[in-house]
Amino acid sequence: MIQSNQTIDWWSATYFWFLKITSIQGATIAISSAIGYSVLVVTLSYFVFSFSTVSRSTLRRARLVLVATPIISVFGMTVSHDVFIISGILLILGTEYRYYTDKIVNQRLTWNYILGGVLLTNTRVFPVYLAGMAISLLLKRRFRVMTFVSIVLTLFSSISHFGIERDENYTFIHVLSDIKCVVQHKDTKLSPSESEFLSRIAPMDSWKLSSQCSNIERLVRDLDPNYKELNWNKEFVKNYIKIVSKSPAILMQAKLQRSVVALPPPFFFTIPRNMVSSDLSKPIGLDTNWSLQENGPGVLHPSVDENSVNKRFKGQALIRTPALAGIYLVNQASWFWGWGGLWLWPALIIPFFLLKILRVFQLLQINFPIVILHASTIVIGPAAEARHVGATIIAGVSLSTIYILSKLEARRTFILRGKREALETR
Repeated sequence: MIQSNQTIDWWSATYFWFLKITSIQGATIAISSAIGYSVLVVTLSYFVFSFSTVSRSTLRRARLVLVATPIISVFGMTVSHDVFIISGILLILGTEYRYYTDKIVNQRLTWNYILGGVLLTNTRVFPVYLAGMAISLLLKRRFRVMTFVSIVLTLFSSISHFGIERDENYTFIHVLSDIKCVVQHKDTKLSPSESEFLSRIAPMDSWKLSSQCSNIERLVRDLDPNYKELNWNKEFVKNYIKIVSKSPAILMQAKLQRSVVALPPPFFFTIPRNMVSSDLSKPIGLDTNWSLQENGPGVLHPSVDENSVNKRFKGQALIRTPALAGIYLVNQASWFWGWGGLWLWPALIIPFFLLKILRVFQLLQINFPIVILHASTIVIGPAAEARHVGATIIAGVSLSTIYILSKLEARRTFILRGKREALETR
């Protein structure tokens, strides 16, 4: 679209401007990738070094381990608005940790919130994050900071939409997918008026065609609706409520399927589908692409999908092959590495101990960006893709790494002290 001088705010207006400028009118993705990677590494470093109770040598080792893993590096190099959403959440989390331990001044708090908010304008649910930041500052009794941050970020978000075409269809794909999942079931009975209403949007054969409910974009693509017939009027809202009310179970199950990566065990026992099949009786690669992607998206994206910017240089295979091997090792266990609901537990529990947080409410207040991420993912339910909960995955992996290395350091110190005391007694 950039190459054709078109605009769209599907992934947010902020991200469109970023990609338009850094790609040099769609000529290359190298600059965009480098900037995204750099921003993620910097915010990750700020997040890691927010734990003053852990030695800096341990935190330096943790950062080295994390940056060397495919999860951090490949997430960072992927040209996607998710990279900036992850970075914004990590920055605000690190700020909250430092504020709790009195390691941040009021001026730094203000600018960290603004910078984190700018990064979060790369998501459609930015207004929810802005409300979360405002509430958090209110609870801190930072009224002037709250007012200043809210005004600056609102102005930035508004200005970013200048010259960008708004995609009005984006809001409809969520409700259309709800209707489609209910209507396509063989036992769903429609009244003549409901059938007539649906027929104006798409042929009834398309509504009845069985499609996966775990990905709304694929679902609506199969439906191929006439968007000109859609508008948020009384008739549409009335029919939506009447149709989805025919089977609340189907509606809820569809929401759960699309948000399975965000649901924490043991309250929800559904495990995300693994990208690579575990069926030993099937030939490897049967009905899959070259990355063996069969059951859905993996944690990491291994390819450049736009041919016009898929440019290679001589000798690239020497570094590309081991990089793809690292990506595969993560993706072949995508149910584990991509299950944000699972990584939610270390993301919440480890700071509880490292920062010596006293109350659960205080823990949730400090981690409000993660709470908003999971709540919005569950409510909206875009698709069961790990990238939607990438911030939780990276936060959980990072905190687990810090915790393990800190325990190993403590054990090493204990052993050395014991040996020293033994020598002294001799």
